[in-house]
Amino acid sequence: MSAPVVRSPGQRKFREGRGFSVGELRAAGLTL
Repeated sequence: MSAPVVRSPGQRKFREGRGFSVGELRAAGLTL
């Protein structure tokens, strides 16, 4: 039921289209 992609903070912020911090950007890059 709970997807790992949705749980990711980087992906979540990226999906919302909000500005993310350096740490979150790095996490998003690793997830992408």
